[in-house]
Amino acid sequence: MNAKSHALRSFLLSSLFVIAACGTESNPEAEAAAHAAAVPIAEAIDRAEYQHTYDSAAPLFRESLDLAAWEARAAETRAPLGAFESRQLNTTTYVREPWGKPQTPVTVVTFDSSWENGDIYEMVTMQEQSDGQWLLVGYHVRQQ
Repeated sequence: MNAKSHALRSFLLSSLFVIAACGTESNPEAEAAAHAAAVPIAEAIDRAEYQHTYDSAAPLFRESLDLAAWEARAAETRAPLGAFESRQLNTTTYVREPWGKPQTPVTVVTFDSSWENGDIYEMVTMQEQSDGQWLLVGYHVRQQ
């Protein structure tokens, strides 16, 4: 394992410890539903459908950044990757009190994704809404 891979794995492990400190628990039904909802979102981001993903995201996501910022960040992240090749589920983590605050729980869905110019970890954070839909509240990418 090279130094870059080691540093990334250390970051991801520390992120998992932070998530664990925020009230994780096993919730297979929520994790399965969040995963099912995260896949088409990731696929829409692959197709550069940034406005669609923004418009269909949870209010928490839309309140944290505007459409122009989302489009710029997503395009900046994706452009150097080249063509999409594959995506595999890595983990799902149900978090009862995300960010250390009591609120609607989230599920963090992580994928190992391969692209023409390298591999990435994708973290798609989904939040169940009052109507039972799972909507996007966060999207982060780290190079493997």
